[in-house]
Amino acid sequence: MAVRSAYTWDKVVADIRASYAAKRSFRRVAREDLGGRVSHAVVARIVGGVEPHKPEIRQALGLPPLVTLETGPGVAITSGAILITSSRTCPCGRSFIPNHPSRTHCPTCRPPRRRK
Repeated sequence: MAVRSAYTWDKVVADIRASYAAKRSFRRVAREDLGGRVSHAVVARIVGGVEPHKPEIRQALGLPPLVTLETGPGVAITSGAILITSSRTCPCGRSFIPNHPSRTHCPTCRPPRRRK
């Protein structure tokens, strides 16, 4: 089972369960069908119906990455835009993603200090 293009979760589970039914070994399925890119424990969890969340495993299985996006009500962003949950709004009105929890202003208003 060569996983190269984007799969759906149901397709991945069906393919791995079919391979496991034929080979009866999680290690053989992981080594031969998935090229050793995932461990036998991950294969066992997939057969059990647990969807992986690690980006490396999802990429090896051909699944799209998981992204948490949320619209932000009352934020100064154009209509129809999507706001990442960790973003903030600067007093100047710009939205930015802080590189430190205490950062309250965007890099345009207060650029990061350079190292000495």
